[in-house]
Amino acid sequence: MFGTFRTLLAFAVVFHHVRVLVPFGNHAVGGFFILSGFLMTLVMQKSYGYSAGGMRNFAMNRALRLLPSYWGALALTLLCIAWIGPDAVRAYNPHMGIPDEVGTFLQNLLLFYLSPFPQDIAPRISPATWAISVEVFYYALIAFGLSRSRRITWLWFVLALAWHVGVVMLGLDKQYWYFNVFAGALPFSIGALIFHHRERLSRPLDDAALPLAVGLFAGFVGLAYGIRVARWHVNFDVALLGYYLNFALCAALVLCLSNIRRPAMKAADKWIGDFSYHTYVLHWIVATVWATQVFGVTAPNRSETSFWIAMLTVITCCGLSLLLTRFIDEPVERHRKRLRERAMPAGETAAARKMQAP
Repeated sequence: MFGTFRTLLAFAVVFHHVRVLVPFGNHAVGGFFILSGFLMTLVMQKSYGYSAGGMRNFAMNRALRLLPSYWGALALTLLCIAWIGPDAVRAYNPHMGIPDEVGTFLQNLLLFYLSPFPQDIAPRISPATWAISVEVFYYALIAFGLSRSRRITWLWFVLALAWHVGVVMLGLDKQYWYFNVFAGALPFSIGALIFHHRERLSRPLDDAALPLAVGLFAGFVGLAYGIRVARWHVNFDVALLGYYLNFALCAALVLCLSNIRRPAMKAADKWIGDFSYHTYVLHWIVATVWATQVFGVTAPNRSETSFWIAMLTVITCCGLSLLLTRFIDEPVERHRKRLRERAMPAGETAAARKMQAP
């Protein structure tokens, strides 16, 4: 069920950015990071191993997963920018545009921004990719063994927690508790800890995993709504509090989803999950086109129109995703599958498939 979860998180990001429900996107990114911490630790432990060859195969597999369809999405984005004009794009999102420096363009192309604050690297052709840059950073650290054992992972978690405690005590802003690359250490380490302790933590779940996951996702949505309402009635940073409460919700969700064994749902879950990545990297330009060319909206705002822009953005991204999946992802996936099977130790193939290793 990880595929469905990923796509719901991507849709949450869309509704956040189009200003339908603002805290949604921040919480979704935290969920993405926790899930990635779990899954990347899983595949390193069960599929690739920590030898030089294993790390090389992991890196190749991640590159094949992220880059080809991203480049396809970039091509579509560049065509849209050429159509509606860079000024309209910049007005809708000041961070979006075509870089005029070679270094910045290459960072956009490779999905890795050379800054501890990747959000500050601008322009970005696909603005939301700052978070993917954070993911790539932790993919590399996990491949080098940052979550190899429980002891190392607990040390990582404690250091990450110390960062966030320091940020809160010093009164630092969202740049440090959300956008900074080191802020991502806490959710990633939480995901890795779930992997290391999943057997003991999973014992009470049994057949309750699916209904509990549904209830937890309802809590995820309710938390975002609650923060939106609470902002008008309290004088402390309720968004910061909600961000950390969301870690607990998403961690419990990942644990529950890792225990759902419904073979009949596997194909549907994968199909739904394929919409996630494409929606995430395409949604800003698609929303810009709908807003500026159809609704005459020049910048995101909270209105009834925003809801329809968000809905049309989701539908359009799903349509474009089907094309990218058919013509780019499916051919690449056949090669990725061969890489995984070549790297996987004997006896581990079935176990990894049951866990839906990406």
